[in-house]
Amino acid sequence: WSVVAAYDETYGYPVDVTVKDETDILTSLVVGPMTIFSSLQDDLESHQALWQQSSIEDYDYTVRISCYCYPPATAPKSVQVRNEEIVAISDLTTGLKWEA
Repeated sequence: WSVVAAYDETYGYPVDVTVKDETDILTSLVVGPMTIFSSLQDDLESHQALWQQSSIEDYDYTVRISCYCYPPATAPKSVQVRNEEIVAISDLTTGLKWEA
């Protein structure tokens, strides 16, 4: 088997896929524009530009990882950023705090 794919130059999703098996039977498919992905990428880039223009250096946020992991890994964490650097992370379940 051989597979050859061509990708959208802007967003990286496949636009053409060709598969050839051991009997040289060729299957080719063309993938239509992935407008949802393209739109989300455009939104991300727009919001990143706004964030950079605002020059925010100090902020806090909460992150929670969702996976089938050991419970401490999925507990919500508070992250403190000062001067564009993470300075502390606190486990909101146990109260443990790690400082940089």
